[in-house]
Amino acid sequence: GLFGRRAASAKSLVMLGAPYAGWVVHKKRGVKRLYLVDIVEGGPADEAGLHENDELISVDGTRVGSYPKYRQLMKQCMVPGGKMTITYRRRGKKFSTELTVGTREPAIIQNVLQLH
Repeated sequence: GLFGRRAASAKSLVMLGAPYAGWVVHKKRGVKRLYLVDIVEGGPADEAGLHENDELISVDGTRVGSYPKYRQLMKQCMVPGGKMTITYRRRGKKFSTELTVGTREPAIIQNVLQLH
């Protein structure tokens, strides 16, 4: 059945209520900058006014710079329903916005919703 394997159901439970920003970041080779490359339509980043190709500068006042630093910041700052101040650069100008962290649906619920 749907929950036939224990590993699959355990994995989906881990995803339940996972914090969600609604973006994908990309590091350009040889440059210590992170860019937003995929903004989920209607997701938290989209609602905060962020666009593809925006350079992510800082989260809650802490400079991002490297990908490991970004991952560490996301673990610290991403709480479902919480707010993060995102500072970013677009076409050479610096901006700040407030992002409300969303909650990712578990994979099994997403799959069922796609059937209807």
